[in-house]
Amino acid sequence: LVLITTGRKSGQPRQTPLQYDRDGESFIVISARGGQADWVRNLRTHPQADLRIGARRIRVEAELIVDPGLISDQLLLRYQRRPFFVGTVLRSEGVPVPPTRADLETFAAGLVMARLRPLA
Repeated sequence: LVLITTGRKSGQPRQTPLQYDRDGESFIVISARGGQADWVRNLRTHPQADLRIGARRIRVEAELIVDPGLISDQLLLRYQRRPFFVGTVLRSEGVPVPPTRADLETFAAGLVMARLRPLA
């Protein structure tokens, strides 16, 4: 998906391509740069954003999550769904593959996850 946030300083639209997963109606994205990612910092200031998926555009409200337990749950789910891709990312970050729950929680401590809920 492409996340379109409002720049926290400029007020201008900012586009960021991100890998995502679905959780019911919500979209889940994770920042490998944690709270330093520009899109995360923009969402802190302006939690409403747009998603573009193909030709669809969806208005969303962001909930930022920093709980390592919740983030590690999502990472484990991603690893189970796409072991080669996610395993490559984890290895590049020094996480053993296959990861244990403790490995994922340690890694997740520096990450930020966003739950993007569609607005009516």
